[in-house]
Amino acid sequence: MRLKGYILIGLVALLTASCSVSKNFTALTNNAESYYNKGEYAKATAAWGQIIADYGNVGAVFTPDNYLKAAKAAAKAGDDKQAFQWYDKARLKGQSSPEMWLYLAHHYHKIDNLSKELDALGYYFSFDVKGPDALKARERYFEALVESENYEQAIKEWPYIESDVKNNKDYVEMYFEVCQSLNREPELNKAQEMLLKLDPTNEDALFRKARLLYSSVEERYKNQMAAYEKNHTRSQYSKLLKALKGISADYRTARDLFKKLYTAHPSIRYAAYLANIYARLDSKSKSDYWRHKSE
Repeated sequence: MRLKGYILIGLVALLTASCSVSKNFTALTNNAESYYNKGEYAKATAAWGQIIADYGNVGAVFTPDNYLKAAKAAAKAGDDKQAFQWYDKARLKGQSSPEMWLYLAHHYHKIDNLSKELDALGYYFSFDVKGPDALKARERYFEALVESENYEQAIKEWPYIESDVKNNKDYVEMYFEVCQSLNREPELNKAQEMLLKLDPTNEDALFRKARLLYSSVEERYKNQMAAYEKNHTRSQYSKLLKALKGISADYRTARDLFKKLYTAHPSIRYAAYLANIYARLDSKSKSDYWRHKSE
């Protein structure tokens, strides 16, 4: 009987102590959150630091989501080291929030850890995030995907940012790289013209445009000449002359593109194209001039 009395007294004491711990913890967290809501972030950070020191291992009252609250206060206070430690602790404890992943992404970007930055941004966009911060993060996500040569995912991200970056040469240049790497011709044609609008002498885009036109007109020229060689009739000759008018016009357009390209980026490769074009245009002296430059 006496033993049961001792046990009962012990249980009452334990419950009283537990309630006391819980009340103290609640009061302290309310105080920390009050500082945060008033914009006193340094005080809120200090308050959370004390709470974590005193109750971090008291699982009955301290739950992992408190690391998120503490980290948020530290981030607002500009204490990046403490904010990262608490956000990382929250991550390890299985917590997840848009603020946490965005902060971690920024941190990994600062220390040049591209793979972890990509992971963090991927988790961030698993939430339905919107607004200026989300758009800026989306732009960085696209850029990081291109840096890591994850072109398949990068092209999926482009529609989310296109309207905001379509006049930004650097982003359009990255989009051109993505489309070219994936051999996505329709998108690549669009990217090419977008880039040339922003940077008229961009070497990759201008060369692609000039080369495709040259290849197309060269094929048409050879087909027309082959057709005439098979059928030397007046009718076929008339067709050849008519076709050559359009072909010559396109050769001149290709010539202008390659001359622009050569002026901005002198290269024996572009000189060789010009030599061939002038030969097709029956300008031997100019063809010889550019042939000499290509050697």
